Amino acid sequence: MDAKVLFDELSAQRGLPAFDFDADGACAFPLENGILHVQCREAAGDVVLTATLGRVADDVRGHVYAKLMAANFGQAATSGGLLALNEGLGEVVYQYVLKADGLTAEGLGTAFDNFLPTAEAWRLHVMRLVEEAAAEEEEDDDDDAFPPAGGAADGDANAAAENLISV
Repeated sequence: MDAKVLFDELSAQRGLPAFDFDADGACAFPLENGILHVQCREAAGDVVLTATLGRVADDVRGHVYAKLMAANFGQAATSGGLLALNEGLGEVVYQYVLKADGLTAEGLGTAFDNFLPTAEAWRLHVMRLVEEAAAEEEEDDDDDAFPPAGGAADGDANAAAENLISV
């Protein structure tokens, strides 16, 4: 069955606005906290659901991306989906690929019921990771204002203590 027809059934069953697919089988569907992108790839025989999770500032990307890559391992933490970077937009996304062969309206509905809350949970988690990384970056910047351990301040304190002892 044509996957686009399944989306028509899903929107009718749930009272959702129609999915307006373009000639390439893609559409963007507004969500409360972002946009759901749907791509029906006939040649590949699949449907790709993609939710935008947010942008990550350059100065904290390494920290955030490392956590997301770890979450991708084995896909258990992502409920079978993938966390990725849309380089063109500079945004973290959550993707889930459904095989179109044998997909039913009920199966598509179940996939949506699982995908949307998982994407929202990851959106919130990405926001927390960005905040944590920014806080760590700020702490690192604050640490630069003081001499490192074993630096001049420690030596001065040790010298002062030795002077007190020798007096």
